[in-house]
Amino acid sequence: MRSMIKFGNLPFNPEALPYNSTGKFFPLGTTRFYHAFGFTICAIEGSCTDKRPGSKSIFFVEELVTDAELKSIIVEVPVAKSILDKMPFEVNW
Repeated sequence: MRSMIKFGNLPFNPEALPYNSTGKFFPLGTTRFYHAFGFTICAIEGSCTDKRPGSKSIFFVEELVTDAELKSIIVEVPVAKSILDKMPFEVNW
């Protein structure tokens, strides 16, 4: 099922995650969690389809949960699990 959330309406910019002030890319599979604006966000460096440097995979829920709870949600939702399974690198939780 497709989310009805429009990215332009989000109170955060998914393209700016994972936040990196050094200007260098994180290693593929690096995972960062954020809690902001009533959302819990997981940003994974890299993508299962986009091989360009700086690509990322963003998962989020519109509630504040622990990092471990969001990880459980991600791996239990079939479409999210499918994305993780297609990653050509190990996700470092």
